[in-house]
Formats: sequence, C-alpha cells, structure tokens
Amino acid sequence: MVKKAQIVELVHRRVTDILDVAEAALPPDQYRAFRKVTLNAFGRKGLEGELDGLGWPEDGEERNGMGRNT
Repeated sequence: MVKKAQIVELVHRRVTDILDVAEAALPPDQYRAFRKVTLNAFGRKGLEGELDGLGWPEDGEERNGMGRNT
C-alpha cells in the first residue's frame, strides 16, 4: 500500500528540481513569487493538505481484514 509520506516525498523532490530551474531562470523578485505560489500549490495549503483530507492511515497503522483472495 502506498503511504501518504511516500507520495509527499516524491512530490517534494520534483518541486525542489522545479524551484532550482526557476531560480536559475527568473530574476530574484519573480523567483520569490514563483516559489511562494509553487510551495502553496504543493505544500500543506495545497496538494499535501488535500492528501490529508483523503483520510490516509497514519504511519504504522495497518488495515485489519482478510483482503482479497481472488
């Protein structure tokens, strides 16, 4: 089962890459604005917060049950 923390880690790696490219390509004022928008979109106010709303099991919390046998 994929855990929320695994998804967040993958997203953070890509956001870091995107921010590195933006920092090299944009003037400082534009970069700061782009960084803020990007972090809001993918951070706790954005995607990460939306993932929290999906009701993921906490780390270490397993589902109890038989599962599918077919």
